[in-house]
Amino acid sequence: FNEDINNDATINLSGNTFEATGTIELGSDANLDMKDGDYVVNSTYGHVDVRPTTSEGSVVNFENVNFAFNKLSKTYGPSTNRLGSVVEVCASVADAHTEIVFKNCTFDNAQIIFEGMSDKTGSFNATFENCTFNALTSSAPIYVQNYVEGTIKVIGCTFNLECTSSTASAISVSSSSSTAVTVTAENNVFNAVAATPYTFDETKGETEEYNVKVNGTPANIKFISIGGTTSTATETNTTKTGIAA
Repeated sequence: FNEDINNDATINLSGNTFEATGTIELGSDANLDMKDGDYVVNSTYGHVDVRPTTSEGSVVNFENVNFAFNKLSKTYGPSTNRLGSVVEVCASVADAHTEIVFKNCTFDNAQIIFEGMSDKTGSFNATFENCTFNALTSSAPIYVQNYVEGTIKVIGCTFNLECTSSTASAISVSSSSSTAVTVTAENNVFNAVAATPYTFDETKGETEEYNVKVNGTPANIKFISIGGTTSTATETNTTKTGIAA
């Protein structure tokens, strides 16, 4: 299903698991609070889509929510290096703004995306506090694309990344001149290791080309990856282990 939310909403998962098979679209400057349970995406389109319509925008809070992307099939084996988005913040009108907070949340192979649309640059302020990210990845769990401005604060979080590529990072910000984001990272832990090659199982219909391949040990894995000159990062008191750069 796909669900449109155009009024303020509170979703108390009450310790239960919500399996998303369609997009929840938050629009019309609606605010959202979601707390205390599991949010599992089993489909490409199972994310929470935040699309405010004015500069006043939406305020979104996630607390004690365990996010997971769990698209497993015969073409995506259990060790696929594909992250799935569980929350997407997208400015579809000029100057649309989002305030979003993730507190005490976990993300298993799950990605949060911030983006805008051409000629409709939006803005956001995002805070991640005491969150844990577990991912087999060649990308980044926190990913900023184009046509957006804002801030990201990452405080007291832990990143456990099993990396399949030298381009992987925990936080990635586009180098495009249409993107201007300030990242502040304080007191985080970044654990990075090389991914273990996955042996596909023909009896399950899995095919090798869709599964992880690791040739040697990935190098230069970054905690924060920012290209260009329009975005900046300040990093203090990060504990790094494994092959973290």
